[in-house]
Amino acid sequence: MLNKLPELTIIYPKNAPINGLLNEMTHERGEPFRTHMEKNSKGVHISEIYNTETQDNLIRGQAVVIMDVTSIRKNVYRWCKTTKYFYYISAQSLVDTVPVFLASKNLPEGLNEAFDRKIEWLSAMDVPFMKFLEIFDGNDACIASRSRGQSETVQALSIQDIEVTYYTWLSGAAGAVALFLLERMYFVASRSCAARNWNGYAVSMNFH
Repeated sequence: MLNKLPELTIIYPKNAPINGLLNEMTHERGEPFRTHMEKNSKGVHISEIYNTETQDNLIRGQAVVIMDVTSIRKNVYRWCKTTKYFYYISAQSLVDTVPVFLASKNLPEGLNEAFDRKIEWLSAMDVPFMKFLEIFDGNDACIASRSRGQSETVQALSIQDIEVTYYTWLSGAAGAVALFLLERMYFVASRSCAARNWNGYAVSMNFH
């Protein structure tokens, strides 16, 4: 698509993980993409991705936005609270360029129409609570839950979260193993007891 639209400006966050990902692109589109980046791209501060100028360029069909999942996760809650026209685009490969959109109901008509042009994002919004293809209110109500309700707070995944998940799993696994061993011991003990009782009964019968 970029080969057919040399005038299309690629907007991306500078000093973000996306830079390394873009430079490492392979396949048949890797080199043409890097060439386009060298000729017509604009690295901006992370906070500028959702400003009015960027949105206007998207509406006019003059730009696409490319981001990585790390950058968008770090800024998702702040953007949601401060941006009047807030929207997400789901995870897609640059090779596929078939985005799925999650948008504010308050988006201007032109911006909603601009979504049909398949704005390209790289691995953006791989967050479970934004998995549904729904339209949500702007500002602090634009975060959806798994039940398609509204969540008041959203926090980025941290090492502590991973540790808690791991130790919870480890505790559950240890409990399951302990329960299995107890059941096994009880089963063996029951069989031994039954065997002793049977042997005693057999000896008694022989004696008589």
